Amino acid sequence: MFRRVIHIMLLVLLCLSSCVSHEERVEALQTVAEADSLDSNGILFSDIVRLSHAVDALCGLTHRTEKARALYYLGRNYSVIGEDATAVDYYIEADRLEPEDARLRGRLYGNMSYICAQQEKDSLAIRLYEEASSQYLIARDTLRYAYALLDESYSYQRLQNYVVSDSIWEKALMFANNDSSFIARANTFRACSHNHQNRPESALELLKSCEFNPDKSYLYWQYALTYYNLTNIDSAAFYAEKILQISSVPAHVMDAYFFLGQKAEKDDDIKKVAYYADKRNDWEYIARTSNNQRILAVEKISDYMQKPYDRLRKIIVSAALSAIILILLSVLFLFYQRIKYRNVVKSKEIIISDKDSLINQLNQSATDDQLNRLLFSINNRIDKTDLLKSLHWKDDSQLVQDINLYMFGFATRLQYKYPNVTIDNLRLYILTILDCSHKEIATYMNKSEKSIKNTKARASQKLGTSSAELRQFLIDFISQPID
Repeated sequence: MFRRVIHIMLLVLLCLSSCVSHEERVEALQTVAEADSLDSNGILFSDIVRLSHAVDALCGLTHRTEKARALYYLGRNYSVIGEDATAVDYYIEADRLEPEDARLRGRLYGNMSYICAQQEKDSLAIRLYEEASSQYLIARDTLRYAYALLDESYSYQRLQNYVVSDSIWEKALMFANNDSSFIARANTFRACSHNHQNRPESALELLKSCEFNPDKSYLYWQYALTYYNLTNIDSAAFYAEKILQISSVPAHVMDAYFFLGQKAEKDDDIKKVAYYADKRNDWEYIARTSNNQRILAVEKISDYMQKPYDRLRKIIVSAALSAIILILLSVLFLFYQRIKYRNVVKSKEIIISDKDSLINQLNQSATDDQLNRLLFSINNRIDKTDLLKSLHWKDDSQLVQDINLYMFGFATRLQYKYPNVTIDNLRLYILTILDCSHKEIATYMNKSEKSIKNTKARASQKLGTSSAELRQFLIDFISQPID
């Protein structure tokens, strides 16, 4: 029964995936593997077309984690080109697939929190960073866990909750394992916090230890802001020019034009003041245009977080539905078997009641040739396999009843004349009458071939005959007239 249920489930899965060829699935899995390999080296797989094909080709049932990864890489590509709203759609869909890869889920929430932080939706960003941290903790990825804590600390800093921000910052440093790049970024964030608290001197001291920070745009931005707070306009303008050389982040570039405008105003260069003012307006327009995607993205993230995806509830509902379907299929299968069994029994009874000529033939002393023709005639009308299956039944009375039905009272007559005959002896006798070999008898009775030989010898002794003459003895017994 369970084998049939498994076959049905496999057939359903095959139907669901029949529209995608095996070659397309293999190519999709290779695409995801290639993207994973590049990602481990810090490189983004940028072929959006291949990733889209991989998403379409992979089934969410059989390749759940691989499809989630393809969606994640697809979302990252759209985020890189400024399509944050589209990226969030892919992130949410990947999260809903519930991959077992906790590290992947951490990156999904981390990317969504970064989008929220860019829109200064810090409360929502903190919730997302907390979820990202918990996933990294499950995955035992301590460095990414530390980075998630650091970003969470930065969000608290922007909310001016400096006490909580500092405590999380210190916790993040504990998990960083003295990673120089991490420490440089952490100190840059702490310098930003000091600038927010109007402490530029301590901020400058921290920035001097941040040379390993890979985010040079953010580092130069903090240098420029710190020197501006120290009223060192020349140094602020120096770092503003560095920002323009390497950065395309609207907030950083706009501030860079502001610092350069302040330098031009200090130098009484009216043309440059006007030029930088004009550039700032241009960047405001560009910033507004690019932020439309982030605003829409944040709305989607907020709606998704307000209606959190309950993994446990989904698992329970899926398990319950699967159990109900399995029970229904089992009941239908048992009902079908019951109907089939009743039809077989009915056909046997009809054969016994309608074939008076066969009964009359048994009532006479039949020769071996006549008896063999009679058994052949019975086997043509009744499925011999059903009799062999009945030998395995645990219900001994049902076994005797079926043997009597097939062999016209053979079991009852034999047990009456030989009271020492057991149910196992009956099984052996029937298999002997059907001319089964020792190997076939051992298979049906679930014993070794050697033990069958010994059992057959003992069973023959109960009837007062030998193993070699047992079948002929039983055939002669069947051919005796029925009282």
